[in-house]
Amino acid sequence: MQGRGYEDLIRYVYEQLSHLNGKEIDVKRNVKIKGKSGVLHQIDVFYEFELNDIVHRVAIECKDHKRPITKGDVQEFKAKLDDIPNSTGLMASKKGYQSGAKEYAAHYDIELISGGEMPMLSKVSAKQIEVLLPNEKVVGQPFWIIMEEYNGEVTGTYMTIEEKTIGLFLSKKMAQKMADKIGGVVRGLSQKHLKATLEFAKHFDLKFYMFIFDEVTAIQPSSKDIEELFVYE
Repeated sequence: MQGRGYEDLIRYVYEQLSHLNGKEIDVKRNVKIKGKSGVLHQIDVFYEFELNDIVHRVAIECKDHKRPITKGDVQEFKAKLDDIPNSTGLMASKKGYQSGAKEYAAHYDIELISGGEMPMLSKVSAKQIEVLLPNEKVVGQPFWIIMEEYNGEVTGTYMTIEEKTIGLFLSKKMAQKMADKIGGVVRGLSQKHLKATLEFAKHFDLKFYMFIFDEVTAIQPSSKDIEELFVYE
């Protein structure tokens, strides 16, 4: 996923989150915003919302560089934010950040996100609405999944037997047996989580494996099949 595709991913995430949260947010890509100085600033992904009669703006800088982001990159982004009233900034980078960039961003409350498609989805969504990542209290309705865990936090990467697939288990015990073999933690998919997972799979052309009787034998239903048979809210 290069350049514009990376920006499209971030825009897609926020659009889906706005739908799931019951609020329609117009998420725009590659827009020009006029600052207090009168200068036009290019913003990769941008949206705004009103709260308590105040318009809040969120600007996201997407970096698809082949190197970690430097402090200078973050400083340039902060200059844009300073010139745009009531704005909050996030930077998204596939290659991570240098230590100076992390320290500078932390001081000025600029959120730094790194990773590819799946981890990016989880980190952005968890930071904003916490709806796409089921925690240990969520009960499967009816499915259970296995997700990667790092330093005690779910990363958003679905763990299964092949890349570009998502494994769905009809019982928690079945999912745990698989997790004991491949790692990861078992999480339940509520109806809301299932809808979000289906939308994400459709957008990125991911396939499903459904484990019905054990953790070995699986069928491959389409997203449409799953939606028609198992989505009831």
